[in-house]
Amino acid sequence: MSSRLCLPPLPPCRGSGLIFTHSHKAIRDVRFGDLLLATDPATGRTQGEPVSRTFHHTTVDLVDVALADGGRLMSTPGHRFFVTGRGWTLASDLHAGDSLRSPDGTLRTVSAALDRNDSMPRTVYDLTVSGLHTFYAVAGSSPVLVHNCDDLVGDAAAFPGLAHALDEHTAGTAVGFVTSRERATEIAIEKGGLNGVFTNLETAQKVVDHALASKAGAIQKWLCGSQREKELTGTFGADSLGYVAKTDRSFTDAGNAYKVVLKRAKGHKSGYYVFTAFPIQEVRNDAADR
Repeated sequence: MSSRLCLPPLPPCRGSGLIFTHSHKAIRDVRFGDLLLATDPATGRTQGEPVSRTFHHTTVDLVDVALADGGRLMSTPGHRFFVTGRGWTLASDLHAGDSLRSPDGTLRTVSAALDRNDSMPRTVYDLTVSGLHTFYAVAGSSPVLVHNCDDLVGDAAAFPGLAHALDEHTAGTAVGFVTSRERATEIAIEKGGLNGVFTNLETAQKVVDHALASKAGAIQKWLCGSQREKELTGTFGADSLGYVAKTDRSFTDAGNAYKVVLKRAKGHKSGYYVFTAFPIQEVRNDAADR
């Protein structure tokens, strides 16, 4: 997302009698620990929440969202906006007439949502907000409620021993990640098969965010059914997503394909958590997901 974000108001000075407005900050300047204004649309609760993760990448796939009051912002197609009467909606699925929520509960009307096919890649930014997992992106002078990306770190903490996209399939130096290729091989041997490992947390998170956004419809259909798991497969970009460890202690570069498995979780904000996610050896030219 390319935008400014809405910060919670500072406490008023005693006796000032002033009504304070929210300040804004460019998303590229937001750092870990910064407080952003967040809202739970189900209850209307609005408060400051800390940023727990930031990342950025380049893309040519963008949606230009214009509001009736003249505000506009650019978003990746998979970013979700809260639309009154429709709930969380991908930027690519926004339509003229959709109503977006602002911090005071008033609505901002979408006048157009147009795909941009820029020839030159642009840098876009995203983040994860603790607690409510939402924040306000500013379109002109109008803040509108959007959802942050998924949080693999949060899932690992909430479902220890179950969610294993990080400790078995993501390279990193900290506890809770695959800290070496030797460890990746041990996991492959323990499981008796190949073990795909993402290059780093940023890569793993971007792949999962892409899978969840591009298959939002299929996920919603799954949630309305009774199956416990949902498998998503597809590709992300054209480059290798990491490496694959083998039981014979050899390694090969992963392709651009991935697998993500979701599991239902009663009480979880999304209704599910990411059980696992990993790159696979296959290289594909299509971007089809399942």
